[in-house]
Amino acid sequence: MRLVVLLIFGSLLMLSCRKDKYTTSPQIKYKSLSSNSSSSTNFFSAPDVILNVTDKEGDMGITNSDTAFVYITNLQAPFLSDSFPFPHLNGAAGKNFDAELRVNLFNLLTCVQPDRPYVDTFFFEIYVRDFARNKSNVIVTPDPFYYECQ
Repeated sequence: MRLVVLLIFGSLLMLSCRKDKYTTSPQIKYKSLSSNSSSSTNFFSAPDVILNVTDKEGDMGITNSDTAFVYITNLQAPFLSDSFPFPHLNGAAGKNFDAELRVNLFNLLTCVQPDRPYVDTFFFEIYVRDFARNKSNVIVTPDPFYYECQ
């Protein structure tokens, strides 16, 4: 009997400590890069970073009066930092918003030392802001991106 009571108490404790998936501040999770390498001679091969975005209010996207943004910094070359408007969601964003987001990294790729052939290894720092200017968690891509400079 004591074991049953302990199991029930333990289960309730684990359920009560579970973190809510939807919060007022957007939450992002890294999923993958569409490609892990590219070359400075191939302008059309810039990868997409793929993220999962959640938000309790769903105040994301583009409207007539506001725009949510994605912010990305190339950590190898911090001067390569950019913000991109969130895609237009055509009213699809609502309470408990959960979506996959793909952002192309073309503007964040450059040869840091262009005088010789070599391969740069890039990592990217990413966060988003919703209409209320709530900042999401900041993530760094765990997978390296290799950029061949020629």
